[in-house]
Amino acid sequence: MTPLEIAKGWGDDRESEVEGVNVVDVNSRHGLWSFGLDGGGGVVEFWDPRSRSALTRLCLPSDALLPATTIDPDSMLAPPLRKLSITSLASHPTDGLSLAVGTSSGHTLLYDLRSPSPFAVKDQGYGEPVKRVDWLRGGGAQEDTGRVISADSKVIKVWGKQDVRRLPSFPESTADSVAKHKLPIPPPT
Repeated sequence: MTPLEIAKGWGDDRESEVEGVNVVDVNSRHGLWSFGLDGGGGVVEFWDPRSRSALTRLCLPSDALLPATTIDPDSMLAPPLRKLSITSLASHPTDGLSLAVGTSSGHTLLYDLRSPSPFAVKDQGYGEPVKRVDWLRGGGAQEDTGRVISADSKVIKVWGKQDVRRLPSFPESTADSVAKHKLPIPPPT
């Protein structure tokens, strides 16, 4: 079996910044493979398993997601470099077109696969990498409205894809449990 060559043939210098693949998602509706890359400015590469080649890539707005760095002219040390990486991916289980992307900067972005711009962005608020992002399942209105659950090492947030204001949140111990063990979260009351 020939290995897949991820982050090749981009034609820019960003492919040399890619250190590897952090996360893989397979869309259950149409089988599209999504690779969340480590480095490269925040890139998701999409593959068709039948052709074993990259179809396209989604470049996240890294300038908007990473904090601005200031340079101290009196310091001999360079500011630490922050790279944007994809840390979590989840395809919507029923619509086949929505993709949730968690980042190393603590943001979750929701995309329609037909558009290069996110239709919703949620900041976890702590600057910690998003460990897990998923679409809340449970049938009925919960699934149809597209509620999202995102977790970092500090907090879990449940929010809607049409309205990013937070619904319930859970403390750190619960966040670690969900991220590590995929525990179900009770619906909000």
